[in-house]
Amino acid sequence: MTGVQTCALPIFFFADDLVLTSDTAAPYEFYFTPDPARWSAGSEIALKAVAVDPAGNQTEKIRMIGVVEDLEPTVEIISPADGYHAVEGQNIQVTAISDDDIDVVNVAFYVDGRQVTVDYLLPYQFVLSLAPGTAGESRELTAIATDTAGQTRESVVITIEIDEDQPPEVELDLPLPGSLVFDGATVELQARADDDVGIVRVDFYVNGNLVWTDHNSLGSDGWWDANDIFTGT
Repeated sequence: MTGVQTCALPIFFFADDLVLTSDTAAPYEFYFTPDPARWSAGSEIALKAVAVDPAGNQTEKIRMIGVVEDLEPTVEIISPADGYHAVEGQNIQVTAISDDDIDVVNVAFYVDGRQVTVDYLLPYQFVLSLAPGTAGESRELTAIATDTAGQTRESVVITIEIDEDQPPEVELDLPLPGSLVFDGATVELQARADDDVGIVRVDFYVNGNLVWTDHNSLGSDGWWDANDIFTGT
């Protein structure tokens, strides 16, 4: 609430008959938080600013405001979707959204009923690691939001299923089938690999002998290169 005065004299602020504070410098203002023990939802509050001049004359202005109920926060896990199938050994980012009529303080994440982390900043999220050997199991994810009044709300349960980790797939794209190489020439070996969790490395063999191991893909398309290491003789 804000009051206006032409000279530097104090302005007194009231809520009903309760003195809240006074302010001696413009702009005359005060941030008021209704005490729920005194003003419950549905009640009205008379906010009043009183200015007094050196002669003792005073003027007051009153404004009525209503008190509405402070609602519980809302919270929802938006990723992954309910029924999502993950793979053992995979890391999954879990994300929730939350809102409140005043403000959200934090969102706590639970896995199978056990709290694993608390996030105080948007976006509310954490990374769930699914250990190898958990194929055939499931995980239940929930999030609980807390607002400034300490009210909480629990999200709908999200269940994810854990599948068995499958072997990777690999294709040798270079050299092309049936290619001919000159004696002493350099031959480029290039492969394309994919996996349901991730590729750690690609090993290149010539006549059964390991000649190169690549740990870094050439790009998001999954291409791997042997760095032209084989020279035909």
